[in-house]
Amino acid sequence: MAEAAAFKSLMDYVDEVEAETYTSEDTGAYKISGRNEAEYRIKEYQQITQQIADSKKAAADYVEEATKKANEWLDKELNSLVNRKQFLESILRDYAEEQLKDSKKKSLKLIGGTLAFRKPAPKVDYDDNVLRKYLFMNAVSFLKKQEPKVDHAELKKAAEIRGDKMFLNGKEIPGVTVTQLEAPTFSIK
Repeated sequence: MAEAAAFKSLMDYVDEVEAETYTSEDTGAYKISGRNEAEYRIKEYQQITQQIADSKKAAADYVEEATKKANEWLDKELNSLVNRKQFLESILRDYAEEQLKDSKKKSLKLIGGTLAFRKPAPKVDYDDNVLRKYLFMNAVSFLKKQEPKVDHAELKKAAEIRGDKMFLNGKEIPGVTVTQLEAPTFSIK
């Protein structure tokens, strides 16, 4: 068991030394000497990619668990506070109703605040299609004017790119500048 731990420690040290040897500053100076080394380096690259993914997942799992615990605590704390707040609101409402029952006033001013009753605004639902037709015929001023929007994806499909210009039906489209990318992209899968 101790030998396995020592071996792991040794391998970790070797990996650290290799990582220090091939830092991002050294990328221009180091060259792969052959196919076998390239195979080794791609495996190393894939392992690092996996380690990055594992680290991100571990962090996300930790954050999720901590958030869950914090939310449970918050629910517990808020539950008693909300119940107390509702109780206070109920007894203050009863008091205000009693004090204002024979009065035309709708509020009661106290040193610590005001108890008030207000009639709620009516809820209005709109059938926009029917309403739009009616307003178009009778009250156009309530209709908003909107600028037409350009469908960039469809324009790009229909147009032709030549150099740094875009052409539609053989005519140059003003207001469009095309930038050609110089270097091809590189990916490792």
